[in-house]
Amino acid sequence: MLSRLLLNPLTQPLTRRRAFLSAATLAAVPFLAPVSGLSKLVPSARAEDAPIEPDLPEALNPRAGTWSAEAFRASDAEIARLAQDPVIAGLAKGTLPKDQFLWYVAQNVTYLEHYAESFRILKAELPEEDRDLADRWIRESEETRTWTLDYYRRLSGHDWADSPWREPDDVVLDYAAHERRNVERGAAYGMAAMLPCFTMYEVIGWHVARIRVLEGNPYAEWVGAYGTPEYSETVRLAVDLADRLAAALPDDAHRVELTELYVDACVCECLLWETAAGVGASSADMIDGRERTEESDEPGSPKPGEAV
Repeated sequence: MLSRLLLNPLTQPLTRRRAFLSAATLAAVPFLAPVSGLSKLVPSARAEDAPIEPDLPEALNPRAGTWSAEAFRASDAEIARLAQDPVIAGLAKGTLPKDQFLWYVAQNVTYLEHYAESFRILKAELPEEDRDLADRWIRESEETRTWTLDYYRRLSGHDWADSPWREPDDVVLDYAAHERRNVERGAAYGMAAMLPCFTMYEVIGWHVARIRVLEGNPYAEWVGAYGTPEYSETVRLAVDLADRLAAALPDDAHRVELTELYVDACVCECLLWETAAGVGASSADMIDGRERTEESDEPGSPKPGEAV
């Protein structure tokens, strides 16, 4: 049983959470662990300056020697987790239980609000020539949030005010706090923490586009938007900005820290999908994507497995 203290973002740094997940969660659940030869989705072991394998999305094939090449190598395990995630597979094929997807959509509403706010802070730290790009991403985040709210209403059949998932899950608050903390430290740190929202979505889009079934899929409107060339170009611009900011830092130690921040955010992306498998249960009440059973404190209440 996982304690709320262990997964509380205020008491545990993300790097410790990642270590916990790697040591226990990934070992316990095979579909979350990296698999060798996963249709070439997961890059194989590479020389330090070798490019990312071309079977990944083109936007994730950075120039050798750039910071992003290091960051993408470090996130191989998270790419594998997404490729094997049953929620993503169910969404692509239209078999995902509706409540699980509605929970995911609802969490996006909150996340996008925080993301736009973090970009406003980041904009002030960017070189003058990059601020128009930040303005574009702020605007697109706000427009996407508006569209997502409308989509939620249409798919659920009820107003947002009546949503049982209006309150954000801990994993979303954790993710947003990670981004906010680092944009307040400076542009390079902030962009490293915010980049996975671009790159991991690109990985998901590339993967979904290969396996999706649109005919008869109740989520076809959402699924059909994955894997577009226009989004890939946006990702390329974001990666290029992150690389330029990283290159301006004084030494390699800073680049190592940027990579850790990037991978921590990739873990948050994975947790968002994995938590959806529990139909909206808090991440503190989840064990590997499954809602844990609580023992009731009420006198006379049956314990799990006990005859009623």
